[in-house]
Amino acid sequence: FLISLLSSATILIPAPGWAVVIALSKTLDPYLLGIAAGTGSGLGEIVGYEVGNGAKRLIDKNNNNMKAIEKYGAVAIFFLALIPNPLFDVAGLAAGALKMPIWKFLLATISGRILRFFLLAYLGSWTLAQF
Repeated sequence: FLISLLSSATILIPAPGWAVVIALSKTLDPYLLGIAAGTGSGLGEIVGYEVGNGAKRLIDKNNNNMKAIEKYGAVAIFFLALIPNPLFDVAGLAAGALKMPIWKFLLATISGRILRFFLLAYLGSWTLAQF
């Protein structure tokens, strides 16, 4: 939880929290690991959301992430949180700048991240069990 929280709280500087999840999957329950890591990662994205909320005048309105979030809202946030996307911080900034309700942002982000880390933990567990 804590490692994922801290790695997601960095803005525009990728921190490989997913690698720790894969490594821990050999000794921890992948299901619980996915929930803990996904929840921590989703909560860490509040930093980007709040920065976007405060810097909405500085954000490029023509950015593709901004357009997707404006059009699809929480569904776009969910899919951007689910896929390995190093530019998710831009989506968090856009959501904050667009004044997406924080509960929608968190629900979509945490849901996407839990599913992502759940899949990564099971993949890691299966792969590491082969060695």
